[in-house]
Amino acid sequence: METEEIRDNKELKRIVALKLGKLPYEELMAEDFSKVEEIALNTHLINGQESGISLDAISLFPNLKRLKLLNYRITKEAIDVIASLAGLRDLEIFGAEFEEGITFEGLEHTLKSLRFYNCLGIDFPYPRLDEVWLNQTDIDFSKIDLQTAKKILIRNGYIRNVCDLTDFPNIESINLDGSILIKEDEKVEDIKVSSRTMYTHKAEVELTDGERI
Repeated sequence: METEEIRDNKELKRIVALKLGKLPYEELMAEDFSKVEEIALNTHLINGQESGISLDAISLFPNLKRLKLLNYRITKEAIDVIASLAGLRDLEIFGAEFEEGITFEGLEHTLKSLRFYNCLGIDFPYPRLDEVWLNQTDIDFSKIDLQTAKKILIRNGYIRNVCDLTDFPNIESINLDGSILIKEDEKVEDIKVSSRTMYTHKAEVELTDGERI
């Protein structure tokens, strides 16, 4: 029998039903939600109205491997819910704002990929992952753990406190195409990198959400 949490959100039921090849009016059980390994949740519908899907809905999908969140305000409580997904490997966040004092460090033990698109500026510590991926999202460069990063892609953003990377041979590639670099409150054209690092910083670049380095 459907739980109240499942029954009360028609949009969420519609999304899950489509993924499972069912009709929107069919009854969905908790075990149906456990079959979903990839899902995108949005605060808005295509017509601009609110979807009514809260971040609490994430807990209905215990076996998620890939999660995409669009237009949410990310809170500490939301991070706790996401961190409870032991199998989550890929998290994409679009158009988000972040609660003050938030941190994604609690996701380091599960995530392999974390990507931000068109989010408000990142001033919290970037979690210790091999890949740093941002598009149209500003960041304080000092928040990145450069000792562990292997690939850094920050495109079409405003990068504060950028620094030379000569002493970081662990960084295999860095792509700052379309980004504005600020060092000591002044704009700079380029930064130095290790001879082992592939580096690119074009003035302009097309927006390609799916591109990866």
